[in-house]
Amino acid sequence: MPSRRFAVLLAALAAGASSLALCPAHAQGAQAPARAYSDAFEVRRARTDPQLDYTVRVDTADLTGWDVTLVVRRPPLPAVRLGFARWAPGAYRIAEFGQYAEDVSASRGGRKITPAKQPDSTWRIVTAPPLPDDVTPDSARRLPEDTSALRITYHVAFPNATAAAAPNNRSFLRRDGALVDGPLTWGFLTGSERLPVRVHVEAPAGWQVVTGLVPTSEPRNYFAPSVDVLLDSPILMGPPASLRVARFDVDGAPHRVAYWRSSAALPFDTSRFTHTTAVAVRAARQVMGDLPYREYAFLYVDGADGGLE
Repeated sequence: MPSRRFAVLLAALAAGASSLALCPAHAQGAQAPARAYSDAFEVRRARTDPQLDYTVRVDTADLTGWDVTLVVRRPPLPAVRLGFARWAPGAYRIAEFGQYAEDVSASRGGRKITPAKQPDSTWRIVTAPPLPDDVTPDSARRLPEDTSALRITYHVAFPNATAAAAPNNRSFLRRDGALVDGPLTWGFLTGSERLPVRVHVEAPAGWQVVTGLVPTSEPRNYFAPSVDVLLDSPILMGPPASLRVARFDVDGAPHRVAYWRSSAALPFDTSRFTHTTAVAVRAARQVMGDLPYREYAFLYVDGADGGLE
């Protein structure tokens, strides 16, 4: 994974041709503090740690927002807290993203749980009571995962239809594409931010999906080594008519250039645009000495009027 310094340099070099340049691809209880920013990209997980699986569902039949499901296998007992980022990565400002989460609900073992909203904008979710009556907390870990898993669902809502439809460098949702923002979308278990996560994207049929998250062997399934990386990895998607994707390699590292084009955009030479991005990558490599990542995704949005590294 690239360092923040390298990402800033790469975004700056590409800024002349872009409105949005984004994103590198790639124990519960006491956790050793990270010694450096790069430690967030190392996978540290014990067999007894919770397993976190996210699904985000984007449906153009509902342009108010998208639905998110978090399945927690081996959830901590007796309760967890669901929190949202209070900051906006790359924008350096406080933004209480939890205010956009609606209809937060939970269940475990076939029983519903009522999340309790806390003063600090988290939701406390009791994990012990919903188990079958003949199961003790000590034996809960040995239950089949589909029985003992905690399921949390919520809807991420835009303030209004105008905000949802306006292309920008954080998030939007339209019939011809969407940009899924990490801090806005991913609620997380406080205290488990350094655990790896898996993400499944449900998008309309035929849409392309491009993100800096690590792809897996299953289509539209991705991996992040920590919540920090998950929050810093936006997802751009859309039909081929709106989302164009080009590729090039530098030093054997694959790069993708995903460009979402609005219906009002003027035509231009996309091949030259991709070439300019490749020139920026080679210039950054020459300055830094190497490419500190396995692959990289550039996400460009028409009319965003801003950019994030």
